[in-house]
Amino acid sequence: MRKTKKKKSRSLKNFLINILLLFAVSFICVIIIEGGLRIILNDSITIRTKYHDTYVYTFNPDQINQKYNSPDHDLPFVYTTTKEGWLGPQFEYDQKINKTKRVLVIGDSFTSQLNLKSYDHIFSELVESQLTDTDVVTIGVGSYAFDNEYKIFENELEKYNPDLVIFATFINDLYDTTRNNVFILNNNTLKDITPRQIPLIRKALFLCRQKSYLCNMLTNNIIIKHANKLNKITNFLKISDIKRDVSLQYKIWGMPDELFLENLTNVPTTIKTAHTKTDLILSKIKKISKTKNLTVVFMLIPIKEQIDSRKKSEFFNKYPKLDSINFNFSKPYNTIKKMLINKKFTIINLEPLFIEKNKNNSHYFEIDGHWNEKGHELAAEVLKQYLLSKGFE
Repeated sequence: MRKTKKKKSRSLKNFLINILLLFAVSFICVIIIEGGLRIILNDSITIRTKYHDTYVYTFNPDQINQKYNSPDHDLPFVYTTTKEGWLGPQFEYDQKINKTKRVLVIGDSFTSQLNLKSYDHIFSELVESQLTDTDVVTIGVGSYAFDNEYKIFENELEKYNPDLVIFATFINDLYDTTRNNVFILNNNTLKDITPRQIPLIRKALFLCRQKSYLCNMLTNNIIIKHANKLNKITNFLKISDIKRDVSLQYKIWGMPDELFLENLTNVPTTIKTAHTKTDLILSKIKKISKTKNLTVVFMLIPIKEQIDSRKKSEFFNKYPKLDSINFNFSKPYNTIKKMLINKKFTIINLEPLFIEKNKNNSHYFEIDGHWNEKGHELAAEVLKQYLLSKGFE
């Protein structure tokens, strides 16, 4: 009997030792892999954002000359952020006293410094440098959509007191209103769910992504990349609240394939939700602009496949089974444009001029889909001419 107890005790002890050894070896392996990634990737996947209870997320505030580099981007760059979490040098609310007029530009990554060597090369900052009596305030965060941008418009309007507001609108803004969840639909009305209570498990995952390259890579390649397959699991664990009934086979800016398809017979619920939420948010922007007697302009930004025939051909060569006749790169752009026209907003339509001036994808990066310096310069020229026509100097 004693021998049996000793044998069980020894077996349990060996089992626990083996478990501890397994954890120890695993921990050492993780440390080695993490160290290797830091050496090989050279700070290429640092997380630049933090959760925000109203805007969902902003850049990490008070960053000075931070290096950012990624294999998904053409060029490394160095960036600085304000105490509020916006890109660029600190800008005070009362700085307008030095000039007569002010323009507030709100947007996503096209309105941030992505891939540009200097913050001064953003189209809105180029415009400010060419005007003598107008301040241009730029607020742009990657993956912001109509909902995030509306919250900035609502909360920052009184502080900055602009004479004109420009929304720099990219085509993925339409779908991203279903991802950021600033608002939820309730009987075809918008219910504001800010300030958001971020689940603890999501905060922990985000912190892990900020501190660990390995965790960041695993998250990007499992939870984000395979979100369709992991939808039920990630929603149950409250890691993600993105519910999709759409196809993401072609991975165009994270947008559903259905947004580009002509003659779509069965429109997915997610697409319908995106359209409804966008329409309602635009109505809210219109209402505030009328109340404040404020001019609001939407500058529509096309994707490079709309502009450049080579890039369009490369895409269809990559997916030879895709019906190129039924797949329209301009469809999301035209959908947003139609909504804006119905709301009687002023539109700066960049597509025709970018097509006219294009020479072999001359205004976009080759790897990344954003504007290069020439693209920002062309957009700046268009915006400057518009502002001059409205009496800005």
